[in-house]
Amino acid sequence: EIMHRQNITTADAYLGIPYVHKDPGSVDCEEMTIKIQLPGTKNVSELDLDVQATYLRLSSEKYKLNTYLPAKVDEKRGSAKWDARKETLSVVLPLVKEDPW
Repeated sequence: EIMHRQNITTADAYLGIPYVHKDPGSVDCEEMTIKIQLPGTKNVSELDLDVQATYLRLSSEKYKLNTYLPAKVDEKRGSAKWDARKETLSVVLPLVKEDPW
């Protein structure tokens, strides 16, 4: 599951996003969160995660995931959190803003 996150203030909500120059879509998002379910994985030490600017690789004895990311990320400022109860890895990656023109 891939989700984009955009910081919205009360001014954005009450004044309306178009008035503060933010796009309600993913164009103005600041972060991308990737949630990966890994049933049967008991400990985060079983996982090997490699994140680069344009792709993510995750491997264990049971699972392999290699995927290109939908947007460029700052891999040095990202973070990952393991939820042992849900057997889910959440990876939060700041998006790199690129000039669309």
